[in-house]
Amino acid sequence: MTETLFVINPVSGGEDKNDLKDLIRRSYPEAEIFLTTGKEDDKKVSEKIKSNTYQRVVVAGGDGTIALVANSMHYSDIPLGIIPAGSANGLARELSIPTYFDKALEKAIKGEGKPFDIIEVNKRWHVLHMADFGLNASLVRRYQNDDHRGFLGYAISGLKELPNLMNINSFQMKVGNETHQMESNFVILANARQYGTGIEVNPNGRVDDGKFEVCSLQHISFEDYLRHVVDERTFEFSPFKITSAKQASIQLKEPTDFQVDGEYIGTMDKLQAEILSGAVRLVY
Repeated sequence: MTETLFVINPVSGGEDKNDLKDLIRRSYPEAEIFLTTGKEDDKKVSEKIKSNTYQRVVVAGGDGTIALVANSMHYSDIPLGIIPAGSANGLARELSIPTYFDKALEKAIKGEGKPFDIIEVNKRWHVLHMADFGLNASLVRRYQNDDHRGFLGYAISGLKELPNLMNINSFQMKVGNETHQMESNFVILANARQYGTGIEVNPNGRVDDGKFEVCSLQHISFEDYLRHVVDERTFEFSPFKITSAKQASIQLKEPTDFQVDGEYIGTMDKLQAEILSGAVRLVY
């Protein structure tokens, strides 16, 4: 397996990755393993992929780490496998990728790469799974600043964000020739159906249909929000207004927290999004 590169985030999900590294070395002793450090990882991974003749790349980490590697492989014929090793593992859950390291490793190595869409935002950020501004992005910001990790950490951060449910923002969205004036505290650019918590916000979402959905939260009570964050429940009646698009522009009245695939970006007041159809070959 000298033609395979493994990219592992050693701190994702707050769990030790030594067992995974040992499993890889036993199963594929000639494979190359690269450990991320949080310093110029995107540049280092990109240089590795461009300067070598890998036949397959496998990434072990959360959604942010997967996105980091995928961004180096746009319109490449190299299959990208996934070993879920993050806190929520939203993308892996969406694609029904096994959560056990041995099963996920087997799938990542033997599975076929399939065309997978990516949402490009402001010609800078690339979304594999979900990007959003407002309530959830504020939760991600809080989670990254808190000491706790894992799903429990998300739940604790979610509880702390309860007071922000009333922070409504006005925005203008343009899709095609239609312009919509809207208000919401939670707006999602969705390339899939559900978050890693299991909350389904985009029932008809697909990762290979050449479009994405803009989902804006219309109404939700404190009790419903708490129940869905903690109990991983699907909404019985969707409180989201859903608009499908290949391109969309959003102008916010006030700068608002924004996150991409679980990574907090900062505050934004203007987004331009478009779909990159079949941009990567993902194994799922």
